[in-house]
Amino acid sequence: MARKYTLVLFVLLSCAMWSKAQVPLDQKAYADSLSNSLKLNTSDSIKARTYFLLSYYYITINEVKKSKLCLDKGSALGKRYPYLRAVYYFYESIVYLELDMERSRIAALTCDKLLSGYSDKEAYLFRARALHNTAIIEQRKDNIKGMVDITLNKTIPLTEAAINLNLQIFIHSWPWFLRISENAIKRKPIIIWLFKWQKINPLIHRFYLMHMFLRL
Repeated sequence: MARKYTLVLFVLLSCAMWSKAQVPLDQKAYADSLSNSLKLNTSDSIKARTYFLLSYYYITINEVKKSKLCLDKGSALGKRYPYLRAVYYFYESIVYLELDMERSRIAALTCDKLLSGYSDKEAYLFRARALHNTAIIEQRKDNIKGMVDITLNKTIPLTEAAINLNLQIFIHSWPWFLRISENAIKRKPIIIWLFKWQKINPLIHRFYLMHMFLRL
């Protein structure tokens, strides 16, 4: 029973610690670099990806209007490319995650479906991140069972297919856990028991790795 609660805790932790994007600390320089790259004589597919990244960037700083504008421009430039049409839905899911959860969920599922025919690592990672958005949405609906099911049976396998998981990790910081909301931790004894472990459970290892790589 304790192991069951610990696994659920780590799924909750993965969702609670999720951030919509990871961008450089010098955010203005990052945005300027992306914007400047659009002035180069590059293909529509490259420009579409750049607009998607800008959309991702702007939503993290709550510039919703700019984020939506870049998303639309990326969609227009990428419409001739089936792969980019699928990738568009991942970014749509990100942009609308805080604005319209149902639209975000549908976009994430559409991304997963359209990319299911691709077997490269990037496609796997886009699918994993999109489905992770649906897990976040299920958590917010208090559907913990659904959130755990998505994470265990979809997000983690796709993440493992996308990256090399031959890494060593360690749980090393109380503050890392204490940043989780009180709703995510209801059984303090489980946390104490976890920190007494001398070896990390392999499945929890996978949760931690999934959390790291979905934040890339």
